[in-house]
Amino acid sequence: MARVNIPILDADKNSAVGLDLTVGSVAADVTEDHKLLNRTSRIMLLVWTASASGVDISFDSVPDPYGREGDATEEGPTTIGASKFMAFGPYSPGLFTQKTGTYKNYLQVNLANLSGTVKLVAVSIP
Repeated sequence: MARVNIPILDADKNSAVGLDLTVGSVAADVTEDHKLLNRTSRIMLLVWTASASGVDISFDSVPDPYGREGDATEEGPTTIGASKFMAFGPYSPGLFTQKTGTYKNYLQVNLANLSGTVKLVAVSIP
């Protein structure tokens, strides 16, 4: 299974022009799931339910220096109105970024119970 990359847009605090979050977004894929390059603690994941009633989302964590392990799970609401955005993160690379293997330096994003069209995009916050 090859995860689908989620693009990252730069949010420039000095720009008078807002971001067009629909440009560069990817469609949610519950079969392949997704990956997000996460080398800093300044990446926010935006989930847009373009015409969906909802989606469940979880993020794979990694063992941390304090001995905690397992997956940190955040579930999206069971119902998100059409054309609504939800923001997740930012996620500490030390707790969520994979340290080895195929997805080294990536946050793994898992989706389930998708109904309708859902788009994903990430924003790097200043």
